[in-house]
Amino acid sequence: MESGAFRGLPRLEQLHLHNNLIRTLQPGTFANMTNLRGLHLANNRIQTLEPGLFTDLINLNYISLESNFIQLLQADVFLGLTKLRNLWLSENEIVYLHPVTFKHMKKLRLICLENNTNLQVPADKPFLDVPTLESLILSNCNITNLSAKTFQKTRNLTTLYLQGNNLKTFDMGILKVLPYLSSLYLYKNPLQCDCQLLKLWQWCRDHKVKTGIDEDVPRCESPEQVSGLWWGVFGQAQCKSNQLEFIGDYKTTVHEFADRNDEIEKHLNFLKYGQTSAYAVLFLIGTIGNTTVIIIIVCNKRMRTVSYAYILNLAVGDLFSLTMNLPLYQAVVLSQNWVLGEFLCKLAVFFRPLSIGVSGFSVTILSVQRYFATLGSLRLSTRLTTFLIILAVWIIAICCALPSAFSVHVDHNMICTSDNLEYYRIVDLFHLLTFCVMPLSVIVTMYVMTARQLIMNARHMQTDAKACKTLAKVVLGLATVFFISFVPYHALWTVILWEIIPLELEMTYVVFASSCLLVFNSCFNPIALYCTSVTFRRQFERYFLASCRCTKMRLRDEEESDLPAEEPSYTNIPVRYQRRSTSEIILF
Repeated sequence: MESGAFRGLPRLEQLHLHNNLIRTLQPGTFANMTNLRGLHLANNRIQTLEPGLFTDLINLNYISLESNFIQLLQADVFLGLTKLRNLWLSENEIVYLHPVTFKHMKKLRLICLENNTNLQVPADKPFLDVPTLESLILSNCNITNLSAKTFQKTRNLTTLYLQGNNLKTFDMGILKVLPYLSSLYLYKNPLQCDCQLLKLWQWCRDHKVKTGIDEDVPRCESPEQVSGLWWGVFGQAQCKSNQLEFIGDYKTTVHEFADRNDEIEKHLNFLKYGQTSAYAVLFLIGTIGNTTVIIIIVCNKRMRTVSYAYILNLAVGDLFSLTMNLPLYQAVVLSQNWVLGEFLCKLAVFFRPLSIGVSGFSVTILSVQRYFATLGSLRLSTRLTTFLIILAVWIIAICCALPSAFSVHVDHNMICTSDNLEYYRIVDLFHLLTFCVMPLSVIVTMYVMTARQLIMNARHMQTDAKACKTLAKVVLGLATVFFISFVPYHALWTVILWEIIPLELEMTYVVFASSCLLVFNSCFNPIALYCTSVTFRRQFERYFLASCRCTKMRLRDEEESDLPAEEPSYTNIPVRYQRRSTSEIILF
């Protein structure tokens, strides 16, 4: 290919050149391709990569160089690829890698060197200097020995593929330099099942580290008495005087695995039909309920008050969550190929925390406003203050949601996902704090204080004592609903991302249940308003039973509404919970 062959394609994002007969690539071939995200050069006849070849690819995330004839990689061959995440070099003839070859790649997460049968992996010095690396594939490379020094500069590894090599034992020191290791694949190695390997088996079992895939599991090559057996026979072994002894009927120990294909098929059907149906029901209930709230408040002149402004904002936030977030989230879950582009991928992920933030912050502000109302204070009841608070809710929610948008991209498989696990974990902890812990703390505090104030008021108003105590229970119930809706979802994702609980297929159903609870919060608010507000209930029944148009409904409201013409002043008067008092707004 001529130098500058793609000069006229500055906006190209994916370039597939695999399965050709390319032998050489000259510097300048990819000049000015600054928007390229994925470069596919697998299954060609490339022998060397010239320095400066990738200099202009400043936004490249993925490069595939499998099945070529590359023997040597110079230290500066990948210079300029500062955003590279995945590098595939399997099935080449690479013998040596300079330790600093990838040192400047600050976002590199995966390197695949599988089937480089002459690759030299040293045991007396670091193999690679890539602190950000999370997955390293060294399977089928004829490796005979490894040590802790080999991985001294790749301490963030979570997945290490070593299957198909010539490893007989394993240095336990490696586990000390790789504290985040969750997958260590050792099958198809001639393992010597001795006391040292027993310690490795126990460590993998205790830390729930994956060591095999389905029927491919580590098996003993020696001693002869357990040759060919799954290394689970260590469960019937004990080490005495540095000698391993097997006890009981250990020869009947076999590895049992479930056929994951059937489970995956069932899971996909559940996502396609079960989850979609559940979300559709919640979507309809929440959309109808919140739309009705908005229409009734907008069309009823007497409801255009400061108190109802907070309720209107919450209904708008919930409706936004249901209409914008829910369909896009389900589309991301079901889509096998994301064809809507990088921007919409980021936008879809951005909407989810935005909608959660708006709903959560709105409920938080409402809890504070309710408390001040029970005290007879107008501190949060002026029109300017209300407008500024609602504006601040949206601005803060947008700022809190922006980190999510920067955490995802469209990868080489055309999937909207995140490769930077470390950054995604930080974003998740940030959301746990801002969308769950802080709002919940404020809400619970405000609701407890509100309930306490209601009970105190009941002592001074004997005729309304029963009503006040009932309302106190209601406001505490609202805090409980918020807790059930928000906490399980955020807490569950946190423990999954930090790998405290592995994300197995079974766990995805629990994630689905927690997301349903989260969506249910948007559906619950209109129901709560209907149950607690006589005014809203009357307007709701009129709207649906009489099918009145907005203008006619407004005229009747002005004549028959039980709302006062203006917001009453609560200063120096007790708050009374009667049908004709706007203090019922305290409930919602």
